Amino acid sequence: MIATLWANLAALPSKVDWRLADTLYRSRFAQAVSLIPILGYVLIYSNATRHLVEDLLKFDLALPSGGFLAWNTKLNLLYGGSLLILAGWIVFQLFCPSLVKNFPRSHDLWRHAIQIMSFRIVDDAIDAAFKQKQDGSAEVVSPEIYRRLVDLVASLKDAVEHNFRDRLSKLASALERSLGQGSIDKQHFEDAKNYLSLNRFFIFEKIEMRDSLTALLSAHHEHEAKSALWLARASNLLGWTGAFVFALPSLDVGIQATRLLFRI
Repeated sequence: MIATLWANLAALPSKVDWRLADTLYRSRFAQAVSLIPILGYVLIYSNATRHLVEDLLKFDLALPSGGFLAWNTKLNLLYGGSLLILAGWIVFQLFCPSLVKNFPRSHDLWRHAIQIMSFRIVDDAIDAAFKQKQDGSAEVVSPEIYRRLVDLVASLKDAVEHNFRDRLSKLASALERSLGQGSIDKQHFEDAKNYLSLNRFFIFEKIEMRDSLTALLSAHHEHEAKSALWLARASNLLGWTGAFVFALPSLDVGIQATRLLFRI
């Protein structure tokens, strides 16, 4: 049990990516809180706001100590926390890949692709695995997507007509050999895309190819979610720290309520 807990804790840094930030910024809490700085300094620090909250809660007036946070400190924490959330949200909006914004989880992506039978999504996934080089070859930038591409081409040869199988078998073998080299011949790259595009019906309709397709799109989603990772972690740090700071006054109110309830 301890080993499992330690393994989960060790894996936490790998989970801090754009998907975690999306979880925060997609929530109604973050969307509402991020509006506070926009509404303005005057609104949150006005006497009317203070008196309204005091009249509604009565906690600061009920206890001589007024909780562990002074009123001004509470307002500062609320405003500071909202500023941090807004800053993290801005980083998220500017740098988070649109794929993650539109499809927060990988299953959302491949379910959408299968539903509308869009080869463009598959095409984008294949393109994400490579970067064109000046010598005409393509450098592999995502080995995981590349492996899934090889699997998809290999599974296609079992679904198409017999006269295509030999060509696809040779192509799959060529792709497999290139896997350890870190680059691929541009012609092989184009042939793979063309064969998959021409046989898109089999890719989306054949049950035996569904696993290979979903694996390819899941690898693409993982690659995008971990792109510009330091910016993703900065966005998470700002947002989650802001949420914690913003919640501190609520903790103070909760402590006051407990003290009143149990006469502590």
